[in-house]
Amino acid sequence: MSASQERLAALVARGERERLVLVEEVTDLRGEIESRRTQLKVAGWLAGGLAAGITAAFRLFGRRSLARRVGRYSSTASLVIGLVRGALRLRSLFF
Repeated sequence: MSASQERLAALVARGERERLVLVEEVTDLRGEIESRRTQLKVAGWLAGGLAAGITAAFRLFGRRSLARRVGRYSSTASLVIGLVRGALRLRSLFF
């Protein structure tokens, strides 16, 4: 074999080794990418669930919610009923 053929054979062998190393590295990197993708997907689901829960809680207990309006009206109704009862008691004392 001539020197150029030996050098060519050495380069081919080196290329094969480097290709195998590159394949291993890409395979490892792909596994890391898949695990990160799964983590981000779970984080997205959790963030979406949290946002939906906060929205539902605000709708149920927020400033313009039905519970707040009912509470406000029940307080007003309780006050009016109390005043009416007091007026009826005063009326029975004087008449």
